[in-house]
Amino acid sequence: MTEISSIARDSGPKAPSHLSAPAREFWRWAIHEFVLEPNHLLLLAKALEAFDRAEQARNVIRRDGMFISDRYGQPRPHPAVQIERDSRDALARLLRQLDLAGEPDASRRRPSPSLGFAPKKESR
Repeated sequence: MTEISSIARDSGPKAPSHLSAPAREFWRWAIHEFVLEPNHLLLLAKALEAFDRAEQARNVIRRDGMFISDRYGQPRPHPAVQIERDSRDALARLLRQLDLAGEPDASRRRPSPSLGFAPKKESR
């Protein structure tokens, strides 16, 4: 099980230390923007581990290429291609399960001191 650090009253639960910097940044954003229960934190950690694994696989593919030669010299997909695909699928599934893939209902948003609820900022 992923260890979730102790909860600091001001900043919320700390991101697991083994996550990459971009994954920790997403953790901080999710903790700041949404009200998450302990079971959500475990799912969030697993989602971000899947993100990191996909990125690791992407770096291997970038380094080695998408295809490798088998023992007969025939080209075949690099094993990291499947790892990347599986990790991205897991990430998408977990984000959907957490309802972080789209606009969550207002009850899941963290209250804003001035507006009651923070409005979603649209980027165009």
